[in-house]
Order: sequence, then C-alpha cells, then structure tokens
Amino acid sequence: SDFVFFPAVESFMDASSQTLNAFPIPMRESLARTIFLFFTVVSVFQSVQGSDIEVKTLKEPDSDVVDLLFLSSRYDLRGVPRISPRLEVDFGYDYGPLWTGSKCEDTEFDLDETYHPPAIRCRGCDKDHNYSIVLIGLDDPGKDPLGSGRKGWGKSPLLHWAISNLNGTGLQQLREYEEIKDDGLETAEYRHPYPKYGCQRYSLITTQEPRGWTPPKYEADDEMPRRNWPLQAWIDIHKRKIVAATCFQTCHTEDEEPNEAGTCSA
Repeated sequence: SDFVFFPAVESFMDASSQTLNAFPIPMRESLARTIFLFFTVVSVFQSVQGSDIEVKTLKEPDSDVVDLLFLSSRYDLRGVPRISPRLEVDFGYDYGPLWTGSKCEDTEFDLDETYHPPAIRCRGCDKDHNYSIVLIGLDDPGKDPLGSGRKGWGKSPLLHWAISNLNGTGLQQLREYEEIKDDGLETAEYRHPYPKYGCQRYSLITTQEPRGWTPPKYEADDEMPRRNWPLQAWIDIHKRKIVAATCFQTCHTEDEEPNEAGTCSA
C-alpha cells in the first residue's frame, strides 16, 4: 500500500505522546524534529522508488562464463569450448558499474558509455603466460571470413583495439586502460564503438600468446589495418587458445538510416 506521509506522522505522534511528555521540553522538540526528518527521508525514498527515474547501473553478472556462439557460428573454432570464461569488462567510470553480461544481447550500452576504454580483469590468465586482447566490431559488412567471397551483413570484423605482451599477473586484478597499456604493447589504439545506425555487436577476446611469439609492429603512419581484419588468422596464430571473452551491443538511432545498414566508422 502507498505510504501516506502526514497521517503516518500524526498517528505515530499520538501513539507516542505519553512517552514524549515524560521528557523535558527541549528534548521533546529534538525528538520531534528527528521523527519528522525520518519520515521525510522515507517518503522521498518511496517516491523515487515509484518514479520512472532510471539509474544506468548494471550489476556484475552472476555467471562467470560466456557463450562463444557469436564467434563459432562464423569462424573455425574447432577445439575451442563453446562456453568460455567471461572476460570481466567494466565501462563504468563516472556512470557506476557497467559490466558486460554473458551474451551479446544481455548488455546494451549508449554511445557515450563506451567512449573510453574499459577496465578489465581476466581471472583465467596466469603469471606463466602472456596474452593479447582485441576489441572487434562483429557486424561490419565485408567479405566472408570463411572464403566464399560473398559480401553482406556481419561478415567481416572491424578492429577497434589491440594490445599484446600482457603478462597474466597484471590481468588478474581489475585494472584500468592506462595501467594495462603501460604493461603491454598497444598495436592498435582504442577507437570506441560507433555504429552509424542501429545496433551492432562488439567483442573483447583474450588469447594466450605462443611462446616466443612477437606481435606485429607498426609505425605511426602505418598502423594495423582495421577493416576486414583477419580475426580467423589471429585466432589460428594463437593456436585457438581463447582464454576469456565478452560481447555487448552499442546502439545509435538518432541519424537517418544509411543505404547500407550496419556500417561502422573506422
């Protein structure tokens, strides 16, 4: 039932009048002010609870795993378990915790929420190995990665970020972008997800680097190519050792829809 403020105070005061009268007048006035303040706070809290105000805070998912169907349906992941440890990714910063869920459709971020790189934790990474992390847009139109030559929706990934030579020790704790960047070799600077229209899926994938592997190096004017990025080759180079991943959606619906839906800005 709805809380009615003043009758509740009046009823409480009537029931407590004999008790209050036992105190000196100054103490009675102090107690009355305290009671009034208490009911005011309760009333405001209940009014906010019943309003349409939305606080964009996503609690950390209960599940520690992610379904890799968004990859295995389009790439050769033979030998890779479909259920993988979830890479813990928090885009929160000033927004409060904004964790990604266990499936792409579990989490939808606004454009400004992914403007800055996330904080990351990989519980499955260990001190005896180095790791690479890439952020890819899954729904950028391009060539079929399996070699059919067809073009269409969601056939070629767009690279948004790549960093390698990350030791597992530093990834076991939730760390922000600048800390992660200082520990590794960033081969592609972070470019935030930005679908020109509609919703698109994005994934962060952590792979274990082979012993002695050296990540590609690019000069400032010759950075790693981003469109039609060879994700399959990347997975194969890392011997398909995907140790953690996550997936989310970002939506943009303010502009008019272009002729080719789903086009990402590189």
